[in-house]
Amino acid sequence: SDGTTLGQAAGPLMTFNDSSNYLGITGGNVGIGTTAPQSQLDIKSTTAAALQINPFHTDAGDLGEIRFLELAATGTDYVGFKAPDSLAANNIYVLPNAYPGNNKILQSDASGNLTWIDNTGGSGASKWTDATTFTYLTDTSDDLVLGSTSTTAPFFFDTSEAKLKLGFNTKSGSIVLYSEVGGTDYNLTLQPSATMSEDTTYTFPTAYPGGSGYVLTSTTGGVMNWSAAGSGGIGDVTAMGNCTSGDCFDGTSDGGTYLTFYDADATGQLIIGNLTAGNKVWTLPNDTGTVALGTGAVNQIAYWNGTNTLTGSNTLWFNGTNVGIGTTAPAGLFDVNGKLTVLTGGNVGIGTTNPLQLLQVVGAGYFTNGTYIGANSSDNLIDDTTTGAGSSTLYIGNRAIATVGVGGNITGTQNLLAKFSSATSVGDSRFFDDGTNIGIGNTNPLTYLNIGNSLYMTALGGNVGIGTTAPKGLFDVNNLFTVLSSGYIGIGTTSPSTLLQIGPTASSSIVTPGNSVMISGELEVAGNIYMGSMEFPADSGVISWVDMPVTSGVSAPTVESYTAYLGGTNVLTIYGEATGSGGINNPRVGIGTLTPAGMLHIGSTAPFVVLESGNVGIGTTAPTSLFSVGTGATSPFQIDANGNILRLNGVATSFPGANATGLLKNNGSGTLSWDTAPYITTANISGTQNLIAKFTGASSVG
Repeated sequence: SDGTTLGQAAGPLMTFNDSSNYLGITGGNVGIGTTAPQSQLDIKSTTAAALQINPFHTDAGDLGEIRFLELAATGTDYVGFKAPDSLAANNIYVLPNAYPGNNKILQSDASGNLTWIDNTGGSGASKWTDATTFTYLTDTSDDLVLGSTSTTAPFFFDTSEAKLKLGFNTKSGSIVLYSEVGGTDYNLTLQPSATMSEDTTYTFPTAYPGGSGYVLTSTTGGVMNWSAAGSGGIGDVTAMGNCTSGDCFDGTSDGGTYLTFYDADATGQLIIGNLTAGNKVWTLPNDTGTVALGTGAVNQIAYWNGTNTLTGSNTLWFNGTNVGIGTTAPAGLFDVNGKLTVLTGGNVGIGTTNPLQLLQVVGAGYFTNGTYIGANSSDNLIDDTTTGAGSSTLYIGNRAIATVGVGGNITGTQNLLAKFSSATSVGDSRFFDDGTNIGIGNTNPLTYLNIGNSLYMTALGGNVGIGTTAPKGLFDVNNLFTVLSSGYIGIGTTSPSTLLQIGPTASSSIVTPGNSVMISGELEVAGNIYMGSMEFPADSGVISWVDMPVTSGVSAPTVESYTAYLGGTNVLTIYGEATGSGGINNPRVGIGTLTPAGMLHIGSTAPFVVLESGNVGIGTTAPTSLFSVGTGATSPFQIDANGNILRLNGVATSFPGANATGLLKNNGSGTLSWDTAPYITTANISGTQNLIAKFTGASSVG
């Protein structure tokens, strides 16, 4: 029953589990038909059918397999054997009785007896037969493989099933069809998807389609048929994306050929991914019409050159600011090949690209006597006198060009500027003018001039914004980079208080902002900085000077220091040695030296040094006492921590430990003591002027 175990005191040998359908053997060998198994599974059969593996399902390919797994450290892949889906009879293959030599292959006879033979094509004969005009496998029932020694080769042709397989493992197979057209080589490649999840077979139709406009459709089993596009919704895209979240392209419910573009905000957008330059987003107008693609050069204005196709005009150009007709470099807002130019300020030039007046004409013009402008009628524009006053027909010379009320082949969308869509018709351009704002590539301009969805100009000659409709200065990039009319530039601020301000904090101490830079945060410079005088703001309080971080990435005792130079001479050095775990040992200051020997080290010829121990040295970098003058332990003058003189004039000296009355006496080894013997004082000296003195006693002179 489920959970029952058989075993011994050391633990179960066998466990039954009905819910998972397995019998677990946890130790020892298993014998079937034998009580002395020699391996983990030992079968001693009384018939030839010692082991049988049945199919696990009734579908094609659902046959039991014998699997041999790779090493666990390598993975879980395996090699295996299984029977084909259908057999005409029982097939038993008998393996050879010995190992083969090199380059041998297995050959079977009609009874399934396998033997090793040379890999030369059966009984030593060639596998190939040359039939003069073609070559074929000698044994026409043989399969063909290339790139391997098994049917898992990248190229495998199964003769019995007339099946060709290309590709294996990580290499996808493909069929390349070559064509040469007009001296140019072209390849047509058929290749499966790199993300296939199951074996897929497509069966093509048995005949040509019933007419033009047919598309290939497939059943769930891969059977393909020709179907008329549009019939029953065939050829329509009904949905693309995630319609549950609202971000999708959803086909209309009438089953037509329409495709509705919208996102969760009901904004029509078409996004095309570009792996190198980021996604491209087109916002579609809130109107009906045709979306078309085309090709052209930079700054060319597109026009319809066929049904639903665009191309670049070689006549009309727009560089983002100026429009040119017949010129790729317009000199003003509008320039007709340098003959007619409109500047930013509104001046118009004919025959000049630099008009100095509202209208400036350079060159001659002709008006015949028979030409009128607005002659006797509001309908008249240019009228030939022979037709009489008040004519509704437009003439040049005496030739009628157009008649009021009689329209030509002109169609378009309100507020879009017209352009010639062919030699005799006019259609929409990409320029939009609603009388208040102008849009280029945008039918809903938010400012005086709006190019696409990112460049905004608030007024003619006014501020320009990129990514913002309310620029805070002459030039404003999304309120992150701002140039004011004063010339001040702000990065991270829209109101810079100096010529260049980085960050939001304004200066409170700079006295010449017109040529100064203010940085709110930290400044890191990889190279050198060249500057004038340095000043701190008044009442700055406690200010840190310069910190040079030392991390655990530097091994001990690497020197870490920085030096102030004057005229190429090192003046002040801040010195330390890395600990190896972040931080420093031996923090020191050097004046006139790059390698201070103590906490304070001044000079190099006759240095003044204060060690970490508190010892002070003059003329020595290694004072051995609290105060040493001269070099080393034999310096001429030394004082210990108690104020005692240790050396005097280079001689080791030891003074008495207490005061007394008498004379100091040296014992010849530098030890001084008080001598209390009689000695001469002024009280014991008397005599006559000009007479030489002599001792009159042991302690008197006369």
